[in-house]
Amino acid sequence: LASRVRIVDKSLPSLSFWLEPFQNLLENPIVETKQADLSREASVQKAFATESDEGFEIVINLAGETKYGMNEEVYREKCFMVTQYCANEAAKTGAKRFIEVSTGQVYKPSS
Repeated sequence: LASRVRIVDKSLPSLSFWLEPFQNLLENPIVETKQADLSREASVQKAFATESDEGFEIVINLAGETKYGMNEEVYREKCFMVTQYCANEAAKTGAKRFIEVSTGQVYKPSS
């Protein structure tokens, strides 16, 4: 289905607490990892850079950092802007699809 897969995370794989099936995936020769802070636009550009001018056809964004009680400024930086930067870079580099996956939750405001 894919000729290459790039996983970008703020932590190095060796320092992440990934489940074993996911760790095994990293052994596949078509999978590469990069460390980047995707809340920084320059880091996003580097994350999308390839040795050739050939970009990625499909970009799946699973990035985002949410915590209960997170203030609006931090949410904007760690979630909204990450999505914005990744979507813009995907479009700029010719991605045919951008898929956003979010775990955001909505609660009724307290009275």
